Amino acid sequence: MTHDGMTNFIKILDTTDSTSNITGSIVTAGGIGVT
Repeated sequence: MTHDGMTNFIKILDTTDSTSNITGSIVTAGGIGVT
């Protein structure tokens, strides 16, 4: 996944659940295998 793709993905998470965007980003990134 490119940096731009990851940024866009985090933005999607932020839009979906702004209250958990940080945790969601970490968990999702870990699940994908992106650290």
